[in-house]
Amino acid sequence: MRQLRAGNIQAMHEWIVQDNERRVEHRKHVDELKQQADESNAAWRAAPLEERAAKRAAWAAARDLYTAERKNLQRVTGPATMRSINATLSSALNDAVEEELIAKNYATFVTLPKVTKPKGLVWTPERIARWKRTGKKPSPVMVWTTEQTAEFLDFVSTDRLFPLWHLIVFRGLRRGEAAAITWDELDLHRGVLHVTEQLVTVSYEVHDATPKADSVRDVKLDAQSVALLNAWRKKQRAEREEWEREGAWVNSGNRVFTRENGEQYHPQVFSDRWDRLVGCLACRRSGCTTGDTARARRRSPPAWPRRSSRPCSAIRRCG
Repeated sequence: MRQLRAGNIQAMHEWIVQDNERRVEHRKHVDELKQQADESNAAWRAAPLEERAAKRAAWAAARDLYTAERKNLQRVTGPATMRSINATLSSALNDAVEEELIAKNYATFVTLPKVTKPKGLVWTPERIARWKRTGKKPSPVMVWTTEQTAEFLDFVSTDRLFPLWHLIVFRGLRRGEAAAITWDELDLHRGVLHVTEQLVTVSYEVHDATPKADSVRDVKLDAQSVALLNAWRKKQRAEREEWEREGAWVNSGNRVFTRENGEQYHPQVFSDRWDRLVGCLACRRSGCTTGDTARARRRSPPAWPRRSSRPCSAIRRCG
């Protein structure tokens, strides 16, 4: 600690910037693998009967490669996080200065990137047209209008996780908070959700954690949310009885949102499924008439499908 100087700390932050470049390149590689896996899946489904086995094997290999690489994804360390890292180090060094272990707090002498928060923009028809034309979002933070939100909820009303999407949209839960909800912290009689836990991921591994101090809160539920969650609990109990008869029920700590067999969801599944549903909705807007979207139009909400042999995280593709 006595040998630590501003140059050492500055070099650490410069290394973070360089490592961010590697992380961005790896994310591009993972996106390419995902596209290849999707193309292999489409080729398998469209292949004639005599070629389906080979096509399916190619899809399975592409899927496994994408899954393995996705687990190594790392988020870019942005300027705000770099400042938090430096603030933590500076706090520790301040303690050392007060205890006269070192003479100076060199963390205060480094130069850090400027923090600029992205400005949220509303999805106007003109911005949507530009996004479709260029493929670039006007801002990293884009906000749906009331009509767009209602359209999305109407589209996903037949999805198994519709109660979750409804809860996230109207009560602003983070994905880690939604994945960590237990029935013990949910009072449906008074319509209150106690947010006291969240699931965080580190290198795709899931860990229990306590939310930030300002995120531990009680969330008031509206009548529709309560009705949806009551229906979800009945469905979950029926699934549990069925899976327990087969001796395959997984106890995940009384979680509210679980797979059909009781297994805990990985928070990333929520993000991936949300993105896929939004993509399917965009597909429908553009006139896609594939079987899945056509069937989705004819169904009446919110009838959730019965348990099948396919995992509930399997998301049907629009094309």
